[in-house]
Amino acid sequence: MRLGKLRYDSKFMAVKFFHKTKGWSINWMCKQLEISRAAYYKWLHREIPKQELENTRLAELIKEYDERFTSVIAHQAMIAGGMKKSQRQDKAVVDKIAACIILEGYMDSIKNF
Repeated sequence: MRLGKLRYDSKFMAVKFFHKTKGWSINWMCKQLEISRAAYYKWLHREIPKQELENTRLAELIKEYDERFTSVIAHQAMIAGGMKKSQRQDKAVVDKIAACIILEGYMDSIKNF
């Protein structure tokens, strides 16, 4: 996929999101983002390619797997840290530790980029 196509896709997705959630004018947003309304409507009513659908499905599976995997790592970290069983059963605590693990991985990827 070309970089220009990705850049416009993100603009089109933003127009769609803000029109649905905030009721903002499509015409006004297209002018602000310097895209044509015709191009937006063409994108909106396009037939999504099979490869794009497969990529979206795969991305969702990876995201789901990553969330499960970080929860397992969070539980292991809690055990290694000596937390009591009652604390380890608190989903909010597990989610906070998992979020920290995800954030740490993201920060490492930025640092190594």
